[in-house]
Amino acid sequence: MEKEATPRPDQDSLLIEYQKAQDSAEHHTNLGWTVTSILCAGNLVLLCLIVGTITDEDFVPLLGIVIALLGIILSITINLSDCKLAKVAKQKYDRCKEIEKILNLEQHQNYSPPSPSLRMLFNIVTFSLIVTWIVVLGVIVF
Repeated sequence: MEKEATPRPDQDSLLIEYQKAQDSAEHHTNLGWTVTSILCAGNLVLLCLIVGTITDEDFVPLLGIVIALLGIILSITINLSDCKLAKVAKQKYDRCKEIEKILNLEQHQNYSPPSPSLRMLFNIVTFSLIVTWIVVLGVIVF
């Protein structure tokens, strides 16, 4: 049995797919910023809470350790979620580019994802947050 050739989608179908890919890329980009902003804000609130109370007489070390571990988890989550959401957005933009080539469009042809140096800077900031939390843990434990 021969495999049947897959019919080429018509222009209307491609335009719908293009719009959906564009919408999805924008959604994932916005979601990445939103998740990163919320998790960073939460991380900084926890850090301020610990730093502001660590020298108090009634400071509970176990609670401080739990909060510091939560801060580390938040820091890792920030990086992983942003990386995953950025990959999905890139896939969608890449699909837009493919459809543009078929339909002779140009909207995304010059789009390129953020440079690797931006990702490296993001990783450095995340790593710095984790190191800060480890220092906080060290202060609490020792």
